[in-house]
Amino acid sequence: MADFRTENYDTYRGANTILTGVSSTPYLSNTASVSDGEAWNYDIYHQVTYDKKIADKHRINLTGLFEVQEGESTNTSFSGTGIPADYVQNTNAAQYASTITASAAGNNYSKSGLISYMARLNYTFNEKYNLTATYRRDASSRLSEENKWTDYPALAASWNASEESFLKGISWLSNLRVRAGWGKSANQAVAPYATLGNLASNNYNFGGSTVTGFYVSVLPNPGLKWETTTTTNFGVDFGFFRNRLSGSIDIYKATTENILVRKSLPLSNGADAIVTNAASTKSHGVEIVLSAVPIDTKSGFKWVIDANWSMNREEITALEEPGKTQDIGNGWFVGQPLTVIYDFKKIGIWQEKDAALAAQYGAPQAVGRIRVEDKNNDMKIDANDMQVVGTFEPKWVAGFTNRFTYKGFDLSVVAFARWGGTAVATYFQSNNGGTGGYAFFGQARGNQWKVDYWTKTNPTNAFPHPEGQALNDNYASTLGYYDATFIKVRSINIGYQIPSKFLTRAGISSCRVFATVTNPFIVYSPMVRDGYAIDPEGTGTANIGNPAVLTPQGGSSNAAPNRAITLHITTPPTREFLFGLNLKF
Repeated sequence: MADFRTENYDTYRGANTILTGVSSTPYLSNTASVSDGEAWNYDIYHQVTYDKKIADKHRINLTGLFEVQEGESTNTSFSGTGIPADYVQNTNAAQYASTITASAAGNNYSKSGLISYMARLNYTFNEKYNLTATYRRDASSRLSEENKWTDYPALAASWNASEESFLKGISWLSNLRVRAGWGKSANQAVAPYATLGNLASNNYNFGGSTVTGFYVSVLPNPGLKWETTTTTNFGVDFGFFRNRLSGSIDIYKATTENILVRKSLPLSNGADAIVTNAASTKSHGVEIVLSAVPIDTKSGFKWVIDANWSMNREEITALEEPGKTQDIGNGWFVGQPLTVIYDFKKIGIWQEKDAALAAQYGAPQAVGRIRVEDKNNDMKIDANDMQVVGTFEPKWVAGFTNRFTYKGFDLSVVAFARWGGTAVATYFQSNNGGTGGYAFFGQARGNQWKVDYWTKTNPTNAFPHPEGQALNDNYASTLGYYDATFIKVRSINIGYQIPSKFLTRAGISSCRVFATVTNPFIVYSPMVRDGYAIDPEGTGTANIGNPAVLTPQGGSSNAAPNRAITLHITTPPTREFLFGLNLKF
């Protein structure tokens, strides 16, 4: 299998556009850019299978696999200003090199490959007992020569208990299968040249002229290894009453070692980050899937329920440096999940009755301002009072679908729930020149979020009093942490299949009319209920924050996987209505 993709982008913005602005020499504002890219990937897959049944009760299946994957991409781009006339745009721009000023130019190239070997043995006895053994070995070009190979075996066993004679007489038991497994998996999700580091260019003064030089922007790490996860699981599949009620329950335990992340470094290193195997974690969890048919009548009315529920508990067991229990700069703490919020803990707003105590602490502690916890009770607020104040790991998540059918009509309702964890509303945290944030509300900036702010006549503990100076900047981030719990209906779909007897004369074999509404309503959300959000979910990848970014006292933007719920000043998930018609001729 192979695929090839080519992309070409040409853009031009003339002087007479609203985005360009007014200039005494309009053509100098003309901008143009060109970008050409190509990418190809191929996957050569060889598989051989041997299947043999012996004496009606024994079945052996052998599978061998060899696979080669390779991908390559290249991109060249250029942009400049001062295009002399609209008719030039991106055509023959090189003829006007004396007029055009290059604003950016670049060339990117990337190539990576993966080789895989796999062998699997499956043995079944009497359609009741099953054993599977798998061994896989991979090599990745993304890692150094001494670490490119990894091995991950797996073992699994199952017992189809419902086929046993002592259970076949139970009329209400349709299916019962017990499963157990152990196995390893591996991850090499790093950039193709992550082990080599990166160089970046910069200008510096040498004598009386400016010279371009290079510096190390990302340190090399030839010792980078595969990230590996070892999982043990136990599961049960079941079905009752002719499978009117069916489902599965899985319990698992996993250990992950050499987690691959981009780790921030102190400025004294000269480089801002390094890709490394930063930590090890352990986790355990439960997953439950249920399906039920409460109603199935002879008249054609049927009601089907599908539901799932899962919980996962994760904690860091070790960091890269032996004996180290925390890495504050990256937001990692042994005994805590990989994704936590490390900050001061807001306990309210300083009230007038506590003015004397606030004065003992000194600025910025004052009546009407944010009050944070003095964790060690030393009568001062400093970095020693910071603590883990939230986690992006929910207590549990669940999905729920109801499907109804009656003759030609169908209706489905899909709901989702997330319970626990912390959401971050960045529009309450801003301390800079952007939009939003309590500080700007206090600086006579209009069009800000309406909040319950403190005044002498409204001694609230929600938000500090408005003021002309951003004196609360030290703790502004504490205003953005909220309960991420929500239950919402994701979609409602209704349709009708028009009987064929009404269609044949028109030459139509099938016709279905339908209507769909996405994000129709939120059943429960503390953030929405209290007026702190329109929707408790972010929109798109740009709104999936990173916990280290949300650690306001410092940290890397790459400290942990993007698992955060982060709400920005962007359009929330919208309610959409769709009406359609499916025709077949």
